[in-house]
Amino acid sequence: MNKFSKFSAILVVLLLVLTAFSFSQEATSTTSESTGLALGIAAIVNGEKITTDKLDFEAQIPYTLAQLKNINERMYNVLVGTKEGYDFLVRYRKAILDELIDGILITQYAQRVGIKVSDEEVVTFVNNYIDQVLKQYNISQNDLEQYIKAQGYSDLGTYKNRLAEKRRLMLYLQRLMDYVTKDVKVSEEQIKQFYEENKEKFVSQGSAHVAHILLGNEDDAKKVMERLNEGEKFEDLAKELSLDEFSKIKGGDLGWIESGNTDLDPNVSKAIFSNDATGIIGPVQSQYGWHVIKIIERGGKGIKPLEDVRQSIENYLLEQEKNKKWQEWLNNEYKQFKESSEIKIFI
Repeated sequence: MNKFSKFSAILVVLLLVLTAFSFSQEATSTTSESTGLALGIAAIVNGEKITTDKLDFEAQIPYTLAQLKNINERMYNVLVGTKEGYDFLVRYRKAILDELIDGILITQYAQRVGIKVSDEEVVTFVNNYIDQVLKQYNISQNDLEQYIKAQGYSDLGTYKNRLAEKRRLMLYLQRLMDYVTKDVKVSEEQIKQFYEENKEKFVSQGSAHVAHILLGNEDDAKKVMERLNEGEKFEDLAKELSLDEFSKIKGGDLGWIESGNTDLDPNVSKAIFSNDATGIIGPVQSQYGWHVIKIIERGGKGIKPLEDVRQSIENYLLEQEKNKKWQEWLNNEYKQFKESSEIKIFI
């Protein structure tokens, strides 16, 4: 289906991200009974069942093998025709079950400490995501459903349910991480030490405080230049005419931009940093449209003072400390919780 080629990659990436949840600690079976499999149960985690249907749906082994056969038949034959291949598929299915067990345990622990995730916020996320895909790739819901079915889902509703389940787990995980790391702080001494030991990371090739007015075509941009030359205020024209909804409410102000910023359109970057002057420049064409740009102020080259980079250093160090705290929690309290849980595995 050619019409899906533009968005298939991002959808596949999302599915991979949503299924890449694991804490590496392998679940320990407390029992192994044929009755569980007979009832279609792969595992029970503190009373909560994981069905074999759920496990098979998450593992997607038949669909994956079918896709692999089309791409690499030799590898397919190894997987389905050798003991080593069979053992690999068994280990893979067991790894997916371990992920499902971890997901349940994380949710149970989060709920135990009072963390909540509402149905409303999950449903809103899923609906917004689906709407975004439809609009971004200019397709109908029926088109999307046909693509989803080609990926092994029975219908769009099943896919949305899976998105909702993964979103709910992600929210529980994020909020539990916030709960575990809520007391983590970074001292002023740590910030200063990092700055002194990493000054080479804070060398600036120049910066500029910039505002812009984004227009749809060159003629409109030229008219804005004419109005500015006649004395109208840049901020007023930005609020009236700019297509950039984010910056127009601030009179077009984009804040400070560093030279070499790879997020900046090359044409706009060249226009801003080709000289050291301030004032109005334009029209400048970019991938987004046509810009009239105001250089409000310029920053010098050299090592940035600590005050200019303090917040970024603090954010970086705080993230590092939170990751450390989270890993400690996983290795200690979560591990103890998991070991004390009643986990019955039937496969």
